[in-house]
Amino acid sequence: MITKDWLMRAWRIDKEIEAMLVARKRAYERCVSVTTRPREVVVTSSHDPDTAMIALLNIETLIDERIDQLNQIKAEIFNAITAVPDCTLRTLLIERYINFKTWEQIAVDMGYSYSQIVKYIHPRALAQVKMP
Repeated sequence: MITKDWLMRAWRIDKEIEAMLVARKRAYERCVSVTTRPREVVVTSSHDPDTAMIALLNIETLIDERIDQLNQIKAEIFNAITAVPDCTLRTLLIERYINFKTWEQIAVDMGYSYSQIVKYIHPRALAQVKMP
């Protein structure tokens, strides 16, 4: 695995968690939704609140597991980044691979041009990361 792919693991899991949170919101909305009109008599219902609640709890469990995994991977990445001796390179790596900022945001925050960040500083930073 190349260094960049190793560092990007946390970003991928973070995006997956964001998608899972959207799914959790939808599952929650299904649990609490009311579809009958006032004064309408409901004879039968295909909506089983227990099934919807179990689905919501399953999603919650999966999200918690992925968050734990994300925290573990971020700790691994952070340890590797902190071993980089140059402060500028460490800052760039933390902003990109821990804080998930865009190259444009990093360039502005660090006072460099986009081109300098992407073409020169980032490759130097990657070269100094030692994967475990």
